[in-house]
Amino acid sequence: MIATNWAMRQLAGPDPLALADPEAVTPADREVLASGWRTEPSGANVLADLRAGYHGPAARSGDLTGYEAAVNGRGVADQDILAEGKARERELLVRAISYAKQALVEARELPDRDQLTAVVSLSMSGDDVPLPTAKVTYYVQRDDERPYLRDVEGYAFESMLVFDYAAATG
Repeated sequence: MIATNWAMRQLAGPDPLALADPEAVTPADREVLASGWRTEPSGANVLADLRAGYHGPAARSGDLTGYEAAVNGRGVADQDILAEGKARERELLVRAISYAKQALVEARELPDRDQLTAVVSLSMSGDDVPLPTAKVTYYVQRDDERPYLRDVEGYAFESMLVFDYAAATG
């Protein structure tokens, strides 16, 4: 499954996962991926390195999806991107998609991997001189919980890409 909103289709074209480039994953994100995925006793699936730095509410029954999205959510580093304008936006998008896709590929040992979902969002900061910012998160779509996202087309102020394990590894 791959879902995009209009804004993402304008940025990434018809096949956003084709933009993924393993070389675009930053060293810091490679460290996160090297720490691997783990399934907690609650059943939540988290990246171990991100879980170690998480200080929010614990997982609770009925909202494992929200917990996973909170733990696994990460802003995409852009301090080293020297390009400006649309070129900066494109480089940041490639970096975000590359990290998201690689994380799902690395989830091959998770029992819930087939429901593992990545969300890549790109929006403009609220600064006086807006800059593109990107965020990536992961969660398992569970039938017995409210969806984390409903309709990606409903996100009018950011570019949205949502894809699952099968799309990342297929």
